[in-house]
Formats: sequence, C-alpha cells, structure tokens
Amino acid sequence: MIDKELTRQIIGWRRRLHQIPEIGNDLPQTSGYVQAVLDEHGIDYALYVNGNGIVATIEGSSEGACVALRGDMDGLIITEQTGLDFASENGHMHACGHDGHTAMALGAAVYLKQHNDFSGSVKVFFQPGEEAPGGAKPMIDEGALEGIDAIFGLHHGNFEPEIPKGSFGVRPGPLMAAPDTFEIKILGKGGHGGLPDKAVDPIIIGSHLVQAFQTLVSRESKPTDPVVISVTQFISGTAHNIIPNEALLGGTVRTVSHDTREFVALRMQELADSIAHGFRGEVDFSYEFNYPPLINDAEATELAMTSAAEIVGEDRVVLLDGPMMASEDFSFYLERIPGCFMHLSNPQAVDGVSYPLHHPKFTFDEAYLEVGTSYLIQVALAYLRQNK
Repeated sequence: MIDKELTRQIIGWRRRLHQIPEIGNDLPQTSGYVQAVLDEHGIDYALYVNGNGIVATIEGSSEGACVALRGDMDGLIITEQTGLDFASENGHMHACGHDGHTAMALGAAVYLKQHNDFSGSVKVFFQPGEEAPGGAKPMIDEGALEGIDAIFGLHHGNFEPEIPKGSFGVRPGPLMAAPDTFEIKILGKGGHGGLPDKAVDPIIIGSHLVQAFQTLVSRESKPTDPVVISVTQFISGTAHNIIPNEALLGGTVRTVSHDTREFVALRMQELADSIAHGFRGEVDFSYEFNYPPLINDAEATELAMTSAAEIVGEDRVVLLDGPMMASEDFSFYLERIPGCFMHLSNPQAVDGVSYPLHHPKFTFDEAYLEVGTSYLIQVALAYLRQNK
C-alpha cells in the first residue's frame, strides 16, 4: 500500500525516535520531533497534556464519519543493551516498541494527507504516558475524543509463539487486563525470636495472606474468567533473632471483567482483615484501580481482522483464544467509543535471542513497519467506506 520512499522515511523516523526516549507525560523532545514531521507535510494538529500529546487531523475530500488511529510515544526507565547503531542516547529506552508505533502513526498520517480522496476524516493520536501514569485518560478529559466515531490501535513486538512472526493477533471482547495494584501493611507485635508466644508475628500473617489470595483465583473465580494475583513484595525484619513489628506485602492483580475486578478487590480486603484479626494483628489495606481491562468491540474487531487480512492474508490473522494479562491504557478509549486494538508480531533477535517487551535487549524487525502502517491506513479507510 505504501511506497518505498515512505517506508524509508518511517524507518528513519523510528530510528531517530529510538535515540530520544522520554518518560511518562513529559515528552518535549519526542513531541517536538513529531510536530516537526507533521509541519513538514502540512498536517494540521492540536496539542494536549501540556503539549505532550498530539492529535493530527486529515480531512477527506467530502463529509463523512470520523475515525481515529493511535500511536503511543513514551519510553521506559531501562538502560539499553541492544548494541544497535541508533541506540538510545539518554539512558532510557524504547523497550516496548513505542518508537515504532509513533513512526507507523506518522506514516499513516502522511499517506492519508497525500491520498485524501475519501469521505470523512481521520484523526491520528500521538499519545504520551501509556506505560505510566497514563496518557489516554488526560487526553480524553481534555476533549480529544470529541466528534470521533471509532478508534483503532496497534501494538507490535515479540508475541511468539501465540502469534507467529509476520502475523496479526486479536480477539473480540477482552484482549488485555486491568493492572491494579495493592499494598498491605501488616501490624504485629515485635519480640524475641526465641519467645514467639510473647509476640504477634506479622510474617506468619503475611504468609497466610499470600496463600489465601490464591484461593480467590482457584476457588472463587470462574475458570473461564482469568484472574492473576501476584504478590511481588514481602518485606519484613532486620535480624535473625527478632520478630518484627510489621511486614509489607505488595503486588498486582490482573482481571479482564469489571465485575470480577470489583469482587477480587473486595475479597482481598475481607481476607486481609479476617486473617490478621485471627492471628491477633491488624492490617492497613490499600488497593489502587489503574487502567480498565481492554475490551474490543465485536463489530470493530471483525473490520480490523478483514483489514489485516487485506495486507497479510487470512492465514496470518490469528484469532486468539484468550486475553493477554498485560495491560494497555487504550482501554480508556474503548470504554467510550467502539474500536479495536490489534497485535502485530515482529520480533528481531539480538545475539541470537528474540527478547520480550520491556527487556534491555528487546528490538523489532523494521521490515514489518510497512505492514503495520498499511494496516492502520487500511482499517481507517475501510471504516470510513463502511460508515459514509
């Protein structure tokens, strides 16, 4: 769909963006670079989130619906170890492929500007803060979604073996999880390690909580409704012969339905209170609801799968049999308007190994930037044709 010159530009944009990763909702250099490319091609845009978010607008040749495409721009606090000639210059890293997402979104915007013989309009979102603290919600709060009928997004990277290289993967309904977090301060009574009867041991309470939380997965949640509860922090004690006064548990909860999300949070609170009291201790329980689960619209997903098949063939569009328990703040858009989020598998080996997302040696095969860009263009035009 796109020619060699635009493909060359997309790769060049990606490589420059890869050198300047920035964190969260503070992306002055990245945002400035994207704005410069849009200015060069005469593409109108508006700024959001203190100038760190951008929405470009491409008007068609006649009136019609309005569809959005989204690329996220932020990096991670990781020191890059890829050895690439265009590796990061500032100690941070695009270890989740957002440099590619931004480059593909730019490619789609430039192509549509040059080929605007369609009805309606396309808005291209360049979003900050996907990794944290979240950029989708502040853009929505500032009115970025107003007048938009549907939205489509894409994440590329190493999704093997579920999605073979060069293939798209998607499913209607829940695709990715809500990434909630919890912290529990357990209050006991410290004492001598040889006189436990004189103390209230917070480590015992914490150990029971770690095990009890897993019963919410195995005995209180439907087997067809995935739940992950991971205790990733258990901090307590200062010496081998001292029972500490307190302990700290922390971790993450992943769910893919709103009802289960609320239920698990409530039951964790109840278990923490009852187990602590049963062992003569107390707890200070804190639970934070973060991004919602990402739930694809069925009709939009069908259109997305058809559009992807137009680019790579039906045999390279994988209908996933279950959600992935990672998270994405694209979910905020899908709570408000129909849309679909798709995965594209394009791993690239470093030292003979294809590393996962968020790894200091992660990278992707640039040959598939053309594929991802073509998909974004195809799905936008298909939506506009379907909704004249």
